[in-house]
Order: sequence, then structure tokens, then C-alpha cells
Amino acid sequence: MASEEPPFERVNASGVLVVEDSLPQRMTLVAMLRDLGVHAIEEAAHGQEALHVMQAMDREPAIMLVDLEMPVMDGVELLHRVAAAGYRPEVIISSSREAMLLESVEAMVSELGLTVLATLHKPVTEAALRTALLRYGAAVSEPALRAPRARGHLPEASPQALAQALDEARIVPWFQPKVDLQTAMPRGAEVLARWIECDGSVIEPARFIDVAERCGLMPRLTVAMLASSLVALRKWDSRGLRLSVAINLSPVTFSDRKLADDLIAQVADAGIDASRITFEVTETAMTKGPEALKTLLRLKLNGFALAIDDFGTGFSSMQQLSKVPFSELKIDRSIVHEAWRRPARRTILESAIDMGHRLGMVTVGEGVETLEDWQLLSQLGCDLAQGYFMSPPVSFDEFVPVTTRLHRTLRDRLPTQTDAV
Repeated sequence: MASEEPPFERVNASGVLVVEDSLPQRMTLVAMLRDLGVHAIEEAAHGQEALHVMQAMDREPAIMLVDLEMPVMDGVELLHRVAAAGYRPEVIISSSREAMLLESVEAMVSELGLTVLATLHKPVTEAALRTALLRYGAAVSEPALRAPRARGHLPEASPQALAQALDEARIVPWFQPKVDLQTAMPRGAEVLARWIECDGSVIEPARFIDVAERCGLMPRLTVAMLASSLVALRKWDSRGLRLSVAINLSPVTFSDRKLADDLIAQVADAGIDASRITFEVTETAMTKGPEALKTLLRLKLNGFALAIDDFGTGFSSMQQLSKVPFSELKIDRSIVHEAWRRPARRTILESAIDMGHRLGMVTVGEGVETLEDWQLLSQLGCDLAQGYFMSPPVSFDEFVPVTTRLHRTLRDRLPTQTDAV
């Protein structure tokens, strides 16, 4: 059988450490790995022994296959010790425990900075083990590469340089598509600021948004993003594309009594229907008291749409839905991503979509990174999807080509989207 399977050269380069207290089960797992073409295998009967084995190895294992319930040191404690020691193997969990507990363990392991390739229910099958092994290395690709580097590696821009960039209109909008889950057509885009240097290089917002908030430049930045977005809408209109845009509204701007007037006047002067502009706020923004509510209500009264962003990440989201007439519910990535294989997460996602629809809101799934994420959202009746599976944020010139290719790619898969995930 090994000859029929793809080789696992990268796995064999560092090996697999199997940590399982049951000798028969450990022998079965080792035999399966060998049948699959993995020959660099170490074994341990419990967590403490696993730590000794790792210390004696020339290099840390590529993968740890860990049972949770073991004597001396269980799998949970072992994984904490492994992470604390600076080891970064990718992890396959094997257990016969209930799904809710296993989801919590996965969440813990991820927070420790380790990658979970799979959680395999005992008795482990060779097919399931093979699928997990084939994921090795993939988990450190797209999401990890997109993660912002630590602030110490990216010096913040100075307030003076940021103000000059605003004066020179070098802070421009990039657009991440919001895609209809039933048709795969773009319905709009979230606007994300990018600073374009004179040499054409792009400065990410992590280097200047906090500066803008601290130095009182956020209202200017918001007005600039709206102005450029209105230009984009007019250009799309000229091409026959009826799209909308969503702009983030920072909580620090609520103290600016002039901002709402500026935004309302800007859209009226442009002759654009205000309903095509959505202002996104997080529940944190709603803690700013009456000023926040006043600004949002004024925008709503003048025809703008409002979205609650990152829904599900805090404790007061439900309360905010009862206080503000939101038009759109953006369900956070932490609920959306991999809900197709996590029963508890799927239940929360389904409830959020149902609640949003009952409240008359458009529902948007954020952080869609795989076809499975997309398919589940579609199956559950979510309206729109946003995430790197469709497209990262792109410039105005790239937006139409990207969304055209996306539609062509996805439309052939639409007939299967009602299939169970």
C-alpha cells in the first residue's frame, strides 16, 4: 500500500512522535504510519516520556500525534509544556471524548501557537490519518502569511508623515469583495486603507491606523476613504456595476461633532444613494456612550446602512442589536472558519444567521478561507461571504478582474452547494 500513497518527505525529514499510553493502540498507529510511507517515527507512553524523547532528538518532530488521556502527564499538559519550551510541531489529537471537549482542546492548542492538523476520533482509521498528514505544512501558509508581524518589526509612521500623506491623497482605499453566496457575484466591498509610497510600495494599516486614532487624524482619514469610495462607485456605475461599499467607523471619531455632517454632505454632493454606503462599527465602539448612538442614529436617519462588525467576539453584541437599527450583521471569523467540522461552532453560526434574518438584517460571514467555509454558509442561508477564499483586499484596478475570475471559478460549484457539509 505504501507505494500507492504519496511520499511524505517533509514529514520524514523530522519525523512523527506518537504519544499514546495504550501499547496496542500505539502499535496500530505506528503500523498505519509505516503503511502510509512515514518511517521516521518516535514513540512515548505518556507526556513526560514524550518530553524526554523530544529533548533527545536531533530536531523537533514535524508532527506530534497525541492522546489526551494518559497517566503521569496527560495530553493537555504535554501540549502546554511543548509550547512553553518553544517547540512548534504540528499536532494531531486522538481521543474518544465528546466533540465539545475536543473543540475546546483545539482552541487551546491554537492559542498556544501550535497548529492542529486534525482531531481524530478513536479508533483512528488509516484514511483519516492520511488526510491529516497531507495537511502538514499547509496550515502555516495563507493565514499565517497574512498575519501582521509584531509591532516591533514594523515601525509606526509619524503623525507628520501621515498628515502629509493625507494632504497628498496617498492614503487610498483597497477593496475586499463581499460576495453573494447563491450567485458568486460581488455585491459590494469593504473599504480598507492603504498608504501608497512615492515608489509605489504599500504601507499596511497596522503602521498608521493607531497613529491616526491617537493624533486626531482619524476623522480626516474617514472622510478621505469616503471621498475615494464615492469616486469608485461612480466608475463602477459607468461600467454597469451596481455595488455598495462598507467603511469602518472608528470609535474615536464619535467625539468629532462635525464628522457626521461632513459624511452626510459629501454623499449628497456626490449624488450617490446613501443606502449604498455602510458604516461598520464594532461593539467596542458602542461603549462610547450617547455620542456614539447619536452619530449612528443620524447616519441611519440620512439613509446610510449600519453594520455591526466582528459579531460574536464580545459579551454585549446581543445588547447592541437591541439598541441600534443595524442593517447588516457581520459574523466574525472565529465563528465562521471551520464551522463545517466543529459542531458547536456550527450551531452558533446557524443561530447568528437565523437571528440576523429575523431582525431583518443582511448576514455576512467573515473570514471565509476554504470552499468548505463557503459551502456551509450557503447551506445555512447566509447572504454574503467575505474572506481570502474569494480575495484579499485589492486595488480599484484589480477589483473587477478579480471578482470576474472568482465568479467564473465558483459558478461551476454552485449546484453542489446544497450538499451536506
